[in-house]
Amino acid sequence: MDEFEDNSEFDPTAEASLYQELKNCSVGKSPTGFPKIHIEMLPGDLIKMIAYDPRSIPLAPRPGQHDPHHVSEDLVDLVREVQRTIDLQKVTEMVKYLEDALAGGEYADWAELDVVTAAKPDMTQWTEKHSIYFPSSAEYFITDGQHRFCALMDLARSYPSYANKFTQTVSISVLPHDRLKEWAGQSFHDKNYLRTTVKATKALAVDSRDLHNILAKELRQHPVIKDGGGINEVKDSLAAAAKEFTTHSVMYRFTRGFCEGQRGLNKGPIKGPKLTLESYEAMKKELLSI
Repeated sequence: MDEFEDNSEFDPTAEASLYQELKNCSVGKSPTGFPKIHIEMLPGDLIKMIAYDPRSIPLAPRPGQHDPHHVSEDLVDLVREVQRTIDLQKVTEMVKYLEDALAGGEYADWAELDVVTAAKPDMTQWTEKHSIYFPSSAEYFITDGQHRFCALMDLARSYPSYANKFTQTVSISVLPHDRLKEWAGQSFHDKNYLRTTVKATKALAVDSRDLHNILAKELRQHPVIKDGGGINEVKDSLAAAAKEFTTHSVMYRFTRGFCEGQRGLNKGPIKGPKLTLESYEAMKKELLSI
């Protein structure tokens, strides 16, 4: 008999890992009683865990386009019913934010990703090793942070040398299978609709990376602005009887328009801005001389 003829003992899946180990986890419990697992993950490990690109699932089926074969129909339906459309420009801006920080040593950070799953983890080694094992077949739905996740995917693809230089905080909620759809939708609602958006003026007042914002802050020393009551750093708009000259968000928009023209009045990063570190002092002098 040929030595390769009898393959009854051969199992090509024998060495395959049936679980993904999550190391150094902390475990809590929600008010409703389901487990919440918190972990810091390298982008590559997180991408491996989620295992699909949310952009590959259109919110409405398109003619000729197929859904990802490795994603279950239940997950596809959940994404289409609960999630919002991904803003591709926003993802690009987030990648640039991270790349600028990693390349130049600037500050960068953002909130944790919230995901839910109905997969039951093996937690028998958590007390001793702080490791939790999820089935490799587990599926995860992102209830908050899909733009952040897409940005991490694109960063790892475009700048692979940066992908192991930081971690992303992830919160995994293990929901009952029969309530996954209902509670995943509720989680999306609570973390998005109920969130209080910070006022633009308040956020800009503490930003130290945007050159237009830095220049706008320097305008506070302009005699016209000082004599007119100064700048309100909290509100986005002022009442008619307000004592201040204007708000910081208005001055920021004015500065962008002065430096960049019409395009400076549009929200978001500017490609090839006229205001740079090299031109900053000259444009500052020109602006303050008005």
